[in-house]
Amino acid sequence: MTHSTTTATVSTYILEKYSRFNPGNEEWQHFVNPVIQLTLESKKALIRDELESVRLRVSWLVNGPMTGLDQRDVVFVSVFLSK
Repeated sequence: MTHSTTTATVSTYILEKYSRFNPGNEEWQHFVNPVIQLTLESKKALIRDELESVRLRVSWLVNGPMTGLDQRDVVFVSVFLSK
């Protein structure tokens, strides 16, 4: 069994305003609530300088940004890639 030393990086981005195009009536809809949060976590092996895993989470924050995930928050996408 091998062990590696890793470093973890977490980046969080808040989308406070976003838009959606409706092709049926060719109009844009603009939204400010609920806030969308993008969280990107990556782990990198220090010795080999390679990515070991990446996780991306896209969620609606019903209670506002930076409060952490709540029972009422909606996770749209949670993708985890590992070597």
